[in-house]
Amino acid sequence: MSLLTLASNGQTDWTIILPPSPIPSERYAAEELSSILHTITDALFQIAEDPIQEGHQILLCIDDSMDKEEFSIRTEGESLILTGGRPRGVLYAVYELLDKVFGCRWFTPEVSHIPKRRFLELPPLDLHKKPALSYREDYNRCAFEGTWAARNRLNGPVNRVLEKHGGTIRYNRPSGGAHSFGLLVPVEEYFDSHPEYFSEVNGVRIKDHTQLCLTNPDVIEISKRRVLSWIRQDPEAELIAVAQNDWYNPCQCPACRAIDEQEGTHAGTLITFVNQIAEAVAAEYPDKKLGVLAYQYTRKPPKTLRVHPNVVIRLCSIECCFTHPLRSCREIMSFRGRTESSSSFVDDLKGWARICDTIHIWDYTTDFMHYLMPFPNFHVLKDNINFFIENHAAGIFEQGNGDSMGGELQELRSYLIARLLWNPDLDTDQEMIEFLTAFYGQASSPIYRYIRLMRKKVVDENIHMGIYGPPTVAYLSEDILSQAEALLAEAERLADDEVILERVKKLSLSLFYTRVARLPKDAPDRAQKVEDLFRAVDRFGIRRIRELRDNATMRRLFDECPDDLHYHQ
Repeated sequence: MSLLTLASNGQTDWTIILPPSPIPSERYAAEELSSILHTITDALFQIAEDPIQEGHQILLCIDDSMDKEEFSIRTEGESLILTGGRPRGVLYAVYELLDKVFGCRWFTPEVSHIPKRRFLELPPLDLHKKPALSYREDYNRCAFEGTWAARNRLNGPVNRVLEKHGGTIRYNRPSGGAHSFGLLVPVEEYFDSHPEYFSEVNGVRIKDHTQLCLTNPDVIEISKRRVLSWIRQDPEAELIAVAQNDWYNPCQCPACRAIDEQEGTHAGTLITFVNQIAEAVAAEYPDKKLGVLAYQYTRKPPKTLRVHPNVVIRLCSIECCFTHPLRSCREIMSFRGRTESSSSFVDDLKGWARICDTIHIWDYTTDFMHYLMPFPNFHVLKDNINFFIENHAAGIFEQGNGDSMGGELQELRSYLIARLLWNPDLDTDQEMIEFLTAFYGQASSPIYRYIRLMRKKVVDENIHMGIYGPPTVAYLSEDILSQAEALLAEAERLADDEVILERVKKLSLSLFYTRVARLPKDAPDRAQKVEDLFRAVDRFGIRRIRELRDNATMRRLFDECPDDLHYHQ
């Protein structure tokens, strides 16, 4: 079959045809296709409701047998046919065409590559795709712009995709997105009259930093009623969070302890509890699913229980090493002074896959104590995502710096994550080079070498890295810092213009931050360097340099307790 000419010298006779009764995402798909093809060719691609009698057609079609994001792209005679399921299939078909066939890239909300063509030709096409992951969420602040997120085919709620983008896979709003025990059975409402509803720790029912007593019949009934009420309040949400609070202290009462000892894990009581709620929900709302964290003390799966089909296990990799592929590294990093389990993440993932129909992964991609500090994990992103998929993960939440537009190479890391969640087979190195060239221009070469320098250090010396490392981590040795500083100084000299120069200077702040955070309190120039650091942080609009701490708090820590910067918190 010969090539089809879509446009020539700014002219086209092709019309985009909407499907019957199009939903907002399908109208938007037509608008995006028309607009971006116009940017590529200068030609005006009209949008019509009905097929035309003369000229060529790009037909947007619906196939109700396809999944929500499934689509096909094919040429047939003199037509191009984009077919998809609802609500996102047709829109994703448009983006796949623009991305895979015409080479469009959306690196950041501000930086794109849309190629210009005097002649735009279409080869014979017969493509079909159903994404490996049905849920893809990129928790970096620079990924929170809905149009960029949709174009990179993210569908999580933090990515702020709207109805026109096909909507999101989201958690019920009353339940929040994660730690919900405190909402299910609030301490302030029940503890004084019913302390038995809450964790017994060392023989005492505790009020502060408590969990729930998961075998208490009243707790189970209250939780059932609460979840059902949440669904009625927000009926459009697909998932409802039923998950432990974000600390330890599981209940040790005799009834809870008996189940956990039998199952070899605190997930024993958790799954026993959640399965009962899921049964009640399924009776009224069979399409709703409960999202349950397998996190810290519940990460290890139970020995004999099976998870209810309407429960999604969200397995968290928080204790893992992130400089080695998860499939091969059995290092368990200390989490805020705790090493919770000697079992490997590999064992836990495989164990949950055996007893659970749907697994989502909660993964981590930054140092949460030091957002600005270098975090050399680019070389493991692809392998880890593929490892999750090979073990039946249906969704991935990649948690990075969602607090502010700051953090070492946040834009690159966010872009690569989005690309790999959509297409896990991509060449990460090629994708990285494309991004660096577009974002850093002539300065891209030394920045690429900076990334390779950090990678070589952790790989060659087998250095493990968790998500709460201090600025004295082994891979930031004096020789590496000096080499990195020289590379970024070279990048500054090569910067194309002031915009590029500012981007390089923002990246260079990562190394300056590391230097300042390592200074002893009695260093003679420390006060001035701390002042310079926070002035730069403010100038670049970086609102937070540590999770859950504003910059005013961090400034006090630098001034009053600098030694605390060196320890896991």
